[in-house]
Amino acid sequence: MLGFNWWNQFWFNVSCLRLRNTKRFTMKYTTLFIFAVLSVAMADRHAIIIAPRANWPDYGVQSESCRMYKDLVAGGVNPDNIILMSTDKVSNHKQNPFPGELFTDDSPKAPGKDYSKGCVEHIDYESEDMSGAVMLAIMRGDVEELKKLTKKENPRALHSTAEDNIMLYFTSHGGPGEILVGNTYVKEKDLISTIQYMHDNKMYKHLLFLMEACYSGSMFGNMPKGLNVYAITAADYRHPSYESHCPPDDVVDGKSLNTCLSCLWDNAMEWFMEGGTSHTLDELFEHTYDKVLDHSTQNVSHFGDLEEMGKMTLADFMGEIPAGRFNSIKDSGIKVAKSDVPRHLAMWRAIRADKNELKNALADYERIVMTEAKKEVEVMRLGVALMNEKAADSAMKVSAESYSIDCVRELSHSLVEKCGHSYPLNEKSMNMLKNICLPGVSVPNVDFSEICM
Repeated sequence: MLGFNWWNQFWFNVSCLRLRNTKRFTMKYTTLFIFAVLSVAMADRHAIIIAPRANWPDYGVQSESCRMYKDLVAGGVNPDNIILMSTDKVSNHKQNPFPGELFTDDSPKAPGKDYSKGCVEHIDYESEDMSGAVMLAIMRGDVEELKKLTKKENPRALHSTAEDNIMLYFTSHGGPGEILVGNTYVKEKDLISTIQYMHDNKMYKHLLFLMEACYSGSMFGNMPKGLNVYAITAADYRHPSYESHCPPDDVVDGKSLNTCLSCLWDNAMEWFMEGGTSHTLDELFEHTYDKVLDHSTQNVSHFGDLEEMGKMTLADFMGEIPAGRFNSIKDSGIKVAKSDVPRHLAMWRAIRADKNELKNALADYERIVMTEAKKEVEVMRLGVALMNEKAADSAMKVSAESYSIDCVRELSHSLVEKCGHSYPLNEKSMNMLKNICLPGVSVPNVDFSEICM
């Protein structure tokens, strides 16, 4: 009897142990499952839209940024997770024949109609806050720095986690190794170091960076792998980007806006996004590369962790944009390099002017033409000072295959600061600087008092 009790007690204890272990196992993996579900639920989409231009010739920058904002909201991205640096000065500009409205092409039904409404009301950083320092502080989530820079009591900054996906959309002007934010510049190294900071501080799971600017490919060429970034740029490191639907293709509902309604790459990109967010990032790149190449030489480019992220979908960053959101857009119409837009617009203003406006329109056009002629002469004087006349003449016509970004950047800043050139510089000027600044060449010592007229 004693032995029997002992044996029963033994198996009773084993059974209890098994039960306890089973419960522990169940509780453990149930907890892990719940945690996994919660982690997925807690994962979110965030977006930063930077469109730091406020002039009428930059109409396309504003129309496309509002289009992107409304696409993100339509896809289900929480507006509280979207930070917008933009302006209402374009939609409410005195030259706008449709006050409070923005278009991205010449069709009155799609896709740009009323893009301003539901967008400009949500601007977080206006004209006075447009700077490179503000942009980078937003990306870092540095609220205290933003308070200092903007004097805002509660400035908005990125507050994302290691489980979140982020889209950063930038559209403005640029040059080799830098982008223009307001009247300030963000250099390539500062942008990359900020992305590195975001990665190291676990501010995102994946980052999609979309950049529309001349020479925008020069901003990501040195970005290290392994940051979980997929970057698409409107142009490569050698070429400017173009605006589209420029005069005479700027007529909406019978009214000429006398500006370029959109940017070539942005329009192709957003049209593709609106066709279905099940498309992959690789498909987005391939479509926009082919579409833009049909109309320009700007060479859409991509950088980063392409193999790892290429099969991710637009929905991972934008949500599900409703099918058939817009009608098909027309062809991109007249395309103009960004640096040539002011002259192009002035010319068409004069062409369209009535008798009362013709004198002033011609005077404006003459002023711009003379200013551009002065710039071209000064750039040639720079080339002649550093090489012979024949070589300088050739250097204006052909872009160098490779060049020193730092050298080009410093020379272009000197032309802006000392000779009064405007940014962005035209393609001829950039060709000259790139041919002066061949790989390995340091910034030449130039007496600009002998160059500037």
